[in-house]
Amino acid sequence: MTTASPGTATQQDIHRRIGGIMPAGQTGFSDVTFDLISVQYHSLKAGHDYGQYVRDAKNAGLDDVASFFEHVMAEDADRAKRCHEFLAKLQGANTG
Repeated sequence: MTTASPGTATQQDIHRRIGGIMPAGQTGFSDVTFDLISVQYHSLKAGHDYGQYVRDAKNAGLDDVASFFEHVMAEDADRAKRCHEFLAKLQGANTG
């Protein structure tokens, strides 16, 4: 069993949270689909966590650090959006 540090998810956690999707060979989903879902999940999760980091930095009067965390949060939001677009593209390719 894989263990993770607090606040992180193992692959088994991700499988459970996204409806039991597992790598190819176990459910028929491609590795690429699983990888995109994994990156999307972690990007969204990290973005949520970074919101607290922004608040912590602002409360400490460290606006430059808060700005950095906001930038990182925006990058993860963009990453999650790209994954969503790729997943939609792959789904369309598989149904067409």
